[in-house]
Amino acid sequence: MRPNVSLGISGFFGALLFALLGTLAPAGSASAQSPEEFFENRVRPVLAESCMDCHGRLRRGNLRLNSREAMMRGGDSGPAIIPGDPDGSLLIQTVRHEIEGQEMPRDEDALTPQQIEGLIEWIRMDAPWPAVADGAEGAEGAVLALADEGLSPGARLFVDRVRPVLERSCFSCHTDDERSGLRLDSRERMLQGGSRGPAIIPGNPEQSLIIAALRHVDEDLQMPRNADQLPDTEIQGFVDWIQAGAEWAEITAPLAIPRRGVTAAERDFWSFRPLADPAIPEPERSDWARTDIDRFVLAKIEEQGLEPLGTASRLQLIRRATFGLTGLPPTPAEAEAFLADESPEAYDRLIDDLLDRPAYGERWARHWLDVVRYAESNGYERDGAKPHAWRYRDYVIEAFQKDKPFDRFLTEQLA
Repeated sequence: MRPNVSLGISGFFGALLFALLGTLAPAGSASAQSPEEFFENRVRPVLAESCMDCHGRLRRGNLRLNSREAMMRGGDSGPAIIPGDPDGSLLIQTVRHEIEGQEMPRDEDALTPQQIEGLIEWIRMDAPWPAVADGAEGAEGAVLALADEGLSPGARLFVDRVRPVLERSCFSCHTDDERSGLRLDSRERMLQGGSRGPAIIPGNPEQSLIIAALRHVDEDLQMPRNADQLPDTEIQGFVDWIQAGAEWAEITAPLAIPRRGVTAAERDFWSFRPLADPAIPEPERSDWARTDIDRFVLAKIEEQGLEPLGTASRLQLIRRATFGLTGLPPTPAEAEAFLADESPEAYDRLIDDLLDRPAYGERWARHWLDVVRYAESNGYERDGAKPHAWRYRDYVIEAFQKDKPFDRFLTEQLA
């Protein structure tokens, strides 16, 4: 039988990921997420991308949409939201284009049905708004408030013409993710650049990589990636800003709607704690336990005043092993052969056989492919095919099939 190597992807990753995935649910499901998570995943991105240009700092129609209180206070036309009543909320009526002359977003494509449904579900949930992150300005969490006075012409170029585009089109890849080693959330990091060099050269837009990327000069350097080229007016905003010296406005407000801070309890979640060597419990029915893991399980069972189940029958054993490792039931012939094999090595041989089957790699690779959002097309918005995506899929399947060491597997992901 194969050795139980902790770094093997089949052992370490399989057990850890299976445990983690047991707590996950589809990202779009409101019932599967906390209210704060639903806001972060379904509401915040829509507000930041489609509403903040007009209803953040500018207050078009005296309406701001950067806090729950501001939305309930509303603007010239009344409250934007009525928590618990999406159909009666002006926000929903305007994004549905139910009010002539107040269709939103103004001068842009309408929101998708999925985006509108996210806003509806959020209001139905009483419009929860996460606590403002540290450093956000104002009790209401105003996220785009800044003093107009005191800004130089270069800083005004940044605030008016560069910053909104960075938020909408660049930050998803070039802040914490540091795609290609590049961050675009400070002047210093833009000057530092990424794997291709500095993103900007103040005073010289024609030699600045960011301008070449936005203009799609090079087929291998076109930004935003997997999206339409920016309008000429937005690209010109970057050109003018760099020509003027690429001044960055020093403001205290965050550059986007603040994310909910991580709580101490969340930081103490088991998978984020340092590795430890806990004491092995000593349950009362120690004769039931065969391994130390059994003792941990039995201790919890006894703590709840429960009794452990009896030993599984051989038929149950082969069904559990086969379903667990391959996702398929054993054939009648396989079950009969296992039941007839009374040798002590019968179960070990069964496990070895299941681990050698292609179905094992195919079943367990799916968990990793789900985590990295593997797909063979871009999705409903730009549903272009990815003709070579299967190569990565097969590579992951093979990694599980060969029990590639998990640290090696992670290194290859980074490469």
